[in-house]
Amino acid sequence: GYGIPNFTSCAQNYWGSTTEGACTFDPIKAKEYLKKWGGDPSTVKLSIICWNPMLVRVGTIVQGSLEEILGIKVELEEVDSATFSSRRASGQYRAFFTYWSPSNSFSYVTRYHSDKRSSVPGACNDAKVDEYVDALRNTVAAEKRLELTHKIIARVNEIAAQPSLFQPYTFRAYNKNLAGAKFTPHGYAYFHTCYWK
Repeated sequence: GYGIPNFTSCAQNYWGSTTEGACTFDPIKAKEYLKKWGGDPSTVKLSIICWNPMLVRVGTIVQGSLEEILGIKVELEEVDSATFSSRRASGQYRAFFTYWSPSNSFSYVTRYHSDKRSSVPGACNDAKVDEYVDALRNTVAAEKRLELTHKIIARVNEIAAQPSLFQPYTFRAYNKNLAGAKFTPHGYAYFHTCYWK
């Protein structure tokens, strides 16, 4: 109960975030895709890398769902973070789980540019994404930046380069005499707005 489903490429409530074009949990559509494929799902073996205990728990849920709903067998590979980084960088994987929690939407969306492919999980190789990110990097007007951020997120949602599964709630406790406490959707504090009453 400490999270919400999130199928977008950017955490909900970030500036410019949108669900436009996002994939959702749709077992009926998944079965349609398998039917069009025409093969036997039980012959599919999907290996997913998990590099910490929380991601193993997530993987176990996905593993059960894929086998129960589609008949696809999933093998979870639990590795340490150094092995994960090495295999991801060299392309030695079929699939992996990871997470990221930047402090703002600009950091979120600029990582999708193709110039980040060698270092950032989920970076795209898409001309439209590159065009929008290049424009965003060179724009100062807030209204135009918001429009471009929205376009990037919608496009990444559409091509499903890195679909999300869920967004955890972040809890913060602080002294009742602290005023102006504001936080990002991932729980980062805006310390410049805080003051003591």
